[in-house]
Amino acid sequence: MNSFNENTLLLLCAQKDLSETSRERIEHLLGGPVQWQQVTDRAVSEKIAPLVYHTLKQFKDSGRVPDDILRALQQDYYGTVARNMHLFTELGRVLEAFQHNHVDVMVLKGAALANTAYGDIGLRSMADIDILVKEKDLKQSKEIMSSLDYEMNLDAPEQWYRKHHFHLPPFFHREKSIGVEVHWNIANKSYAVDIEEWWDRAVTMELRSTRTLIPAPEDMLLHFCLHLHYQMYRAEILKRGICDFSEIMRYYEGTIQWDIFHREASMCGLSKTADSLLYLVNKFYAPERAALPTVSADDTEMRFAHMLEDRLVTSTDFPGPFIRYYAADGVWNRAVTLLRVLFPEREVMGNKYSVPLTSHKIYLYYCMRPAELLFKYWGDVRMLIFGKKAVRG
Repeated sequence: MNSFNENTLLLLCAQKDLSETSRERIEHLLGGPVQWQQVTDRAVSEKIAPLVYHTLKQFKDSGRVPDDILRALQQDYYGTVARNMHLFTELGRVLEAFQHNHVDVMVLKGAALANTAYGDIGLRSMADIDILVKEKDLKQSKEIMSSLDYEMNLDAPEQWYRKHHFHLPPFFHREKSIGVEVHWNIANKSYAVDIEEWWDRAVTMELRSTRTLIPAPEDMLLHFCLHLHYQMYRAEILKRGICDFSEIMRYYEGTIQWDIFHREASMCGLSKTADSLLYLVNKFYAPERAALPTVSADDTEMRFAHMLEDRLVTSTDFPGPFIRYYAADGVWNRAVTLLRVLFPEREVMGNKYSVPLTSHKIYLYYCMRPAELLFKYWGDVRMLIFGKKAVRG
């Protein structure tokens, strides 16, 4: 089984409900030679093993899925259930404390999806807890977290986080293996996210007998566009990102305000990302769901969509750090993005090259960096300059 087929099988299996087309494609792939250990290892490393188990157990009677592979995937699923139960119990405790102190809070990412779009806390793995509060409540939020036996991980000063991030330094419980990130926004100011509108559109949900807020579905979709962009669309996180995107679209089908989503994506300079993700979800997951929006070749930068498709089916990180250049909308955004790749902030340079920020050596590394990137990513740079198309897997 080559890399293309292996990743295609994983991608098709990583969905909660199978369409007839997906089922037929999976059966076709299972009919060929399968390197099952590679499938299992990749499913675990890319945090989609619970979904893959959920799908492959439906083909158990066909005799095409080895029992030991199903047991390994099942073990990951039950491990995810146990971990998430632990996290949700703690999240309930955190939400009660914020509610008691009259601080508005919104639950983000995995914790917002596991009980809604996925409907099974074992199908969506979670590393930590992410919550959103209003910026005016940050000081009180720190006090609440401290009262719950959490302390900040100050690997960098809090003021550095305030300047370069949109969340406080991560909180870690003094005894439990749990981390919490307290956000006041979901992107830095350069992305022009109107977080007040998020609060206006927020949806109420019941979580462990506590009523809380989660983002509106169009804001969830935008959040995953931003998350993938921040993470440079890395191959190891892209499949789960596509899964999240697809399950949000499926669960909230008919209620998503697409005009708001496209407007917000455009304001963030990520229209190309939004259209490319819609294109990929429709290609891999939604051939029979006519109610979902479609994206034609005229509506999206197909070269970028194909880059993401290559990452999905080959697990290669082409074109390296320059992927944000292709994702950016417009000449100005592309120019700014390229400059940030070539000349990142001093703190980033100091950390990367282990140089004190006060040292004059850091300027030497700034001079060296373009040549270093040119040497390391020459093939990508050639495509960037001359417009060569990506070589498809």
